[in-house]
Amino acid sequence: MTAWWSSALRRTVGAMRSPRWLPLALSVLFCLVAPAASQASSAPVWLPASSAAGASSSDLRLAHDAVGSTVAVWRKSSDGSDSVWTATMPVGSTTFGVAKRLSPAPGAGETPQISDLTLAVDAQGGAVAAWTGRYTTGAQPYVYLAQRHASAWGGAQIVSIEGPGTSPAVAFKSTGNAVLAWRQTTDGYAQLRVSAIDLPAGTLSAVQSVAPTTGDAGQPTIAFDGQGNGVLAWVESAVSFSAPYSGEVKLRAATRKASAATFTGAQLVYATRTSTLHDVKAAVDGAGNATLVWADRLLDTGAAAGVFAATRVVGATSWPGAPLSTTGVTPDVAASTTGGAVVTWVDPAAGAAPATGAVMAAHRAQAVTTFAAPMPLSGSGETGAEPVAAASASGATVVAWVRRQGAGDAPRAAVKAASSTTFWPAEDLDPAGGTLGAPAASVSLTGDALVLWQPQGSASTLQRMTRLDGSTVAPTPDPEPVDPGDPAPTTPTDPAPTTPTEPAPTTPTDPAPTTPTPSTPTPTEPSAVPTSPAPAPTTTTVVPRAPATSVAKDPSLVARETPQAAGAVSTDLALVEVPSLRSFKALAAKRFKPAAGGTGVVARGDGLPLAATANLPGTLRIVVTRAPKGGRAKNLKPALSVPIEEGTTSFVFTGRLAGKPLPAGLYKLKAVFVDARGRASNRRELTIAIKR
Repeated sequence: MTAWWSSALRRTVGAMRSPRWLPLALSVLFCLVAPAASQASSAPVWLPASSAAGASSSDLRLAHDAVGSTVAVWRKSSDGSDSVWTATMPVGSTTFGVAKRLSPAPGAGETPQISDLTLAVDAQGGAVAAWTGRYTTGAQPYVYLAQRHASAWGGAQIVSIEGPGTSPAVAFKSTGNAVLAWRQTTDGYAQLRVSAIDLPAGTLSAVQSVAPTTGDAGQPTIAFDGQGNGVLAWVESAVSFSAPYSGEVKLRAATRKASAATFTGAQLVYATRTSTLHDVKAAVDGAGNATLVWADRLLDTGAAAGVFAATRVVGATSWPGAPLSTTGVTPDVAASTTGGAVVTWVDPAAGAAPATGAVMAAHRAQAVTTFAAPMPLSGSGETGAEPVAAASASGATVVAWVRRQGAGDAPRAAVKAASSTTFWPAEDLDPAGGTLGAPAASVSLTGDALVLWQPQGSASTLQRMTRLDGSTVAPTPDPEPVDPGDPAPTTPTDPAPTTPTEPAPTTPTDPAPTTPTPSTPTPTEPSAVPTSPAPAPTTTTVVPRAPATSVAKDPSLVARETPQAAGAVSTDLALVEVPSLRSFKALAAKRFKPAAGGTGVVARGDGLPLAATANLPGTLRIVVTRAPKGGRAKNLKPALSVPIEEGTTSFVFTGRLAGKPLPAGLYKLKAVFVDARGRASNRRELTIAIKR
């Protein structure tokens, strides 16, 4: 398989240096294989665009539950400070409810920076939002998590308690049970951590470490099917990012059965020595067939080197794949419960911005590892950017993007019915111009879709949205493509690379093209679905801060938003506290002799007196680490647990572990406070020295 990918990559790099023949070739091929007769005579009906949930937002995320309610989360920026917000549109409603803040409020002098925002929603409307946050410039980033159960969001908590964490990915395994993966930096190198989330209890448990076999791990992505079978994929980097660019970048994937508690059987999906991998995404259809997509960029020039896809069908032991484009960027993928998947991306236009160009899509049928020929979704000469894909359980698919045209951007979308392999012609969703951020899209079980986007450049500009009437997406089915020789599952081997021979081009033998002529009758607006009015104005009361002496550097106060009369919003003066370890310090010289006997921690006695200050009662967990000469730091066992009260608790570290004194040398004490609900605080460290 390695030889196959090496061959594919060489062809990709070669194509990067050749004339831009691909968009024209794909357009011709699409006309050959996708006659207009495959779609019904009617076209999808989009309802008029209206105002939506929040203001001055970006990084929009959107998801439907099984009954039709919609949850949105987004990042809001104001005066250089970021925050995470959410709003819900109940089933049957045409407007979002009151927006609520999820991220902790900053302390004095703090300017939070938030990235990697992600969202997952289960069938009953439970939700998990996760993000990377840092509260001062240059501070260590941590992964934060907020959970919603029974329509109520809890306070945010830090989950990367071992140290700096980034890149969270979350998906629901079943109702009330989600799985979170993130990149954990520990002792100078990066691994993955995977934890189960019991949503009713609001707790994380069963942390699994996924250690890379080479280099550092990153960019985790996770997806499950309706039965709870899942896939976890990540990138391992062991490459020098300066000439001569030595090393290798690998994409690996592991699977997890519904009855299992961990991901196992990590396999090599793709490897390259000449490029980096970006925008890794995963989707699993209802039959358990998993698809991974990603984009390559050449190390030496940073130029796009193509969009790739690999699919592992149920029961197989390998990931057959192929490049979908030799110039593509920013891929996304969506899969349906009934089977199949759609990948979308941008093929950059000559002379255009690197991430703008023709919006493309390719479809894969259920239990098939190959994708049909790519098809253009944007019009001839149209410049699109940032496409996103969403599919219903039945397979109805929406691809939304931003049409870039001078100073007047427009949100745009194309729709594919469940029984079809082609899309209706794309439509503009809003005539308003201006500059637009990337859209978010979600499709309900019934095929009703919602697309959300943000006009940029004005702090008072509301988000905009439009809805698709799913009952209008019901075309005459066309035949599913036949998989051309999908290989039987075999155990993958890595033969020595061989020099690829580029196959001679062949003339397509598909039927002669026909000009697409789907009629678009004037839609009748359903009387039960009124045009969405703008939401009621909102006001916010500033929460008074606690005195400076009691405010932690790591935030511990979250403003709780509560709805008021007439749809307005104010800030409840009640404060929801999240765990905060405000200090962890030595009360004597940090170079000391171990005690002659006893356990690792005692209330009083010989050793090093310590004091920990927390905002809530709970347990202080201390991990002792040592960095041997010429090696990486290693966590020593067992970890120490100390019951502490709200405020300051004093105790003594004896310098002993597992009944034995520590050898002379330098050590670190890494402390994390966990409250009674199992929520973890920020981490603090203390360097000590054991002497004899």
